[in-house]
Amino acid sequence: MSLIPSLRVWAQLPRSEKRRFLLACYWLCVCAGWIRIGGLPGLASYVERSGFVAGATPPADFEERISDWHRAVGRAARVLPVGTCLEKAATLQLLLGRDHINTSLRIGVRKDEQALQAHAWLERDGQPVLERVDPALREHVFTGPWTGCR
Repeated sequence: MSLIPSLRVWAQLPRSEKRRFLLACYWLCVCAGWIRIGGLPGLASYVERSGFVAGATPPADFEERISDWHRAVGRAARVLPVGTCLEKAATLQLLLGRDHINTSLRIGVRKDEQALQAHAWLERDGQPVLERVDPALREHVFTGPWTGCR
C-alpha cells in the first residue's frame, strides 16, 4: 500500500483506534527491546515493576477489548521492523493487563525431521486468544516463570 491510500485509511479511523494503534506501536517497540536486552525475565520484571500485571476484575466488554487490542498490535507489527510472535504476544499481554484482563503467555515447541519450530501465543482460561495454535506445538509448552531464560 502506498502512502496516500494509507493516509486516507488513517484519516477515516476513529480517534479511539488511532490511539490504540499508537499505543500498540509504542509498547511493541518497548517489549521487543526488553526481550532483546533482558530476555523474557527482563520483560517480565519490567511488566511487574510497571504495575501492569492484571489482577482486578476484567471489564464487562473484555472480549471486545481483546479483539481491539489484538487488531491494533497486528497493525503495529505490519508497519514496524519488529513483530515476532513472541514480541506481539508479550505486547498484547501487557496491553490487556493494563485493562485488567488476565492472560498467560505460552511458548510451544516441536521438532520435525528438519527443524525446530516454536510459536508464542496468549491464553485466557486455557484457550488461545484469537488464534489457532497447531496442536503439535501445544504438546510441549513453556508457561513460565521466565527466570533463567535468555
